[in-house]
Amino acid sequence: MKVVLLLASLLGASLGASLGPSPGANPWASPGGKHSPCKSPPLLTGGLTLATQNEKLWFYAGYEYDAFGERIRIREDGTFNKTSFTRDFLLLYKEAVLYEIDSVKYTCIKRPLKGHFQLLGIPDDANFVGQYVIGASSGPGQGVLVNTWGQHENRKKNDPYMMTVTEFGCFPVSTLTHTKDFGWMVTSFINTVEGILYPDGLNPPPYCPGLDAEPQGPPVDIITAEEEEFVSEEGEEQVKEGEEQAEEGEEQAEEGEEQAEEGEEQAEEGEKEAEEGEEEAKEGEEQAEEGEKGEQDNAFPLQMN
Repeated sequence: MKVVLLLASLLGASLGASLGPSPGANPWASPGGKHSPCKSPPLLTGGLTLATQNEKLWFYAGYEYDAFGERIRIREDGTFNKTSFTRDFLLLYKEAVLYEIDSVKYTCIKRPLKGHFQLLGIPDDANFVGQYVIGASSGPGQGVLVNTWGQHENRKKNDPYMMTVTEFGCFPVSTLTHTKDFGWMVTSFINTVEGILYPDGLNPPPYCPGLDAEPQGPPVDIITAEEEEFVSEEGEEQVKEGEEQAEEGEEQAEEGEEQAEEGEEQAEEGEKEAEEGEEEAKEGEEQAEEGEKGEQDNAFPLQMN
């Protein structure tokens, strides 16, 4: 199963476009001309929610995004196929390392990270869709002016998307993409703050392997790391379902054996009742014969008289 999370949109991966700056250019400078593709601020802290059309996946995530150091921390809490999950990833692109962190069990896995860091923002080849206000435009402070961008006509038809950012600052607001596994997927960015509120979150916890330690396993990116987690959970669910079905089968077999035993007992009782009936029938016949003899004996003296 190819799980293409909207978290990948945060990294620019799901859009399949390189958002890196051109040599010598300032990627966060104000764009020339009206409604030009823009890049988000290089340091962000915030949250996001993700929901899918088929209702299989939902989660809330908090994140720190550092474009200068090419670091991202993402912490997820959600449900997949009605099963709750919690995930925590630290991606260090300059070191090519991904950490899978469990802050409850104090465990940490260091894995090699593949791919290049992508700046958060609008792809250079996106089409401008429109400008509107989220909230109200009746007075100051009642709404937010935003711009929506969509897939370029030259892009493949199987990866449509729409991205909305603020007019001032190019802060992410929402992303809408379509995938084969989940249908339409909606990501909403919330509580976004410029800057890193928790700098320690972009460093490995003390219980993680150090930077000099060798990473384990094959190279992964955020998408394949998520895939492995979901596939593992699906396998565990299938094992549980198999065990439950086996238990149900054993219970049904036990019930069948009990019913068979009850049937045998009923058959034995039926045979006993049949034998008793035969004995009663014999007794009845004997009583009838005795009655006939009695009648004959009573009739003989009358004939003698």
